[in-house]
Amino acid sequence: MSLKENTIYGVLWSSFEKFGTLSIQFIYMIVMARLLSPSDFGIVGMLTIFISVGQVILDSGFGQALIRLQKYDDLHFSSIFIINVIMGVLLYGILFYMAPYISLFYREPSLTLISRISFLIFPINSLSIVQYTLLVKKMDFKSISKISLFSIILSTISGITYGYFYPNIFALLIQNVSFYFYRLLLLWYYGNWKLSCRISWSKLQDLMPFSFTLLATGFISTVVGELYSLSIGKFFSSSVLGLYSQAERFSKIPSFSITDVVQRVTYPALSVLQDDDQKLKHSYRMVIMCTFFIVLPVMLFLFISAGEIFELLFTEKWEQAGTYFKYLCFVAIMYPVNSINLNILKVKGRNKLILSLEIIRKLIMVIILVLSIGFGMEGVLIGQIVFSFIQLFFNCYFSGRQISYNLRSQFLDISPILFLGAGAILVTWYISSIYNSPYVFINIFLKFICFFCTYLFLAKFLNLSVLTIFKGVLFSFFKRR
Repeated sequence: MSLKENTIYGVLWSSFEKFGTLSIQFIYMIVMARLLSPSDFGIVGMLTIFISVGQVILDSGFGQALIRLQKYDDLHFSSIFIINVIMGVLLYGILFYMAPYISLFYREPSLTLISRISFLIFPINSLSIVQYTLLVKKMDFKSISKISLFSIILSTISGITYGYFYPNIFALLIQNVSFYFYRLLLLWYYGNWKLSCRISWSKLQDLMPFSFTLLATGFISTVVGELYSLSIGKFFSSSVLGLYSQAERFSKIPSFSITDVVQRVTYPALSVLQDDDQKLKHSYRMVIMCTFFIVLPVMLFLFISAGEIFELLFTEKWEQAGTYFKYLCFVAIMYPVNSINLNILKVKGRNKLILSLEIIRKLIMVIILVLSIGFGMEGVLIGQIVFSFIQLFFNCYFSGRQISYNLRSQFLDISPILFLGAGAILVTWYISSIYNSPYVFINIFLKFICFFCTYLFLAKFLNLSVLTIFKGVLFSFFKRR
């Protein structure tokens, strides 16, 4: 099978997995939001920075370095596995000891026990990183999709069942920890890899230059990226953090998930083309345009319908989260272009440039956060939008230079899609001003029909190339089936 067919098949299987997962997570969010309070979500959100940083340290960049490596053997995998397990146990031990101090920092006594339960994911996840990397390297996205779906289904059932009988914060912890446990069992079942318990420092040294840079970059990015949750939890309240966390999670569901599908599949595919700039540029343009074509309308529709959606799905205690969500929609719109641009630098092995850019970007982000937090939550959210624009400029400029794809060319490629989104919003707003039903569901449905019909009509009318690409992708998938 050709690289193109593998990539298309991988994207579609990953899409099936992601959107299946999305549906389950969406139901879970609604049920738990009705059972629990914003404060419960906020307390769990206080641990986000520790969990996110821990996951970065746990992988240490070895997974992505191994995906990029052209020549490898089983000793590479066993060496990484042993290092991962050692790191997982050490991380849990350190964070177990730190739990009372985390509780003291936030002035939340219950966090000591909650932390120690939440951090169990590190030793559990350390046992599965190699198996997951093997499946990605083989581009076996069908197995990955099955594993993710079964894991999220089982963990969601576990969390909701506990939450129904005992509506407290531990329902959230059970869902999260059990997800990694079920995922571990399934990865070992599908992974088809036998542990040899051998370690080779020379094999690890093959990966260290690239993996160390990814570790440093990921560490800086995660620590600074999670400063928002840390600052909101520290300077506002657990309830405000809960509202923000729910709005952020809801905004990430479409944008981040779609981008994750594309990145997961295209990174190994683009790595094969790392020495052919023309093919790499062509493939990269297609990836950016197709991803943006999907993400933009979804986020714009959610933006114009945010009030009705939060009113319909959640109770009145989450009303303020809908306001936060509107701001975060603009951050989510820019995320695909921001994120996929970094793949080019990874593919080209520009690890020092990646690290330098990450340091500069995050310094700017910290400055914006410090300046904006004094203006309340609205200031913090506007600051996030400003930073996303600055980050977009940096990522597009430096990634584009690697393949002769400058800022102007990138903007020209996505500008027709921006036009579609603007046109669809104007038409939808106009029709909504003429007719407004007393029933929230009817208003959402009418906006949905109006917005997406206008969007697709304009795309067809302008004969955008991305429509042809999508037809080709679907044809290839069903032909193979």
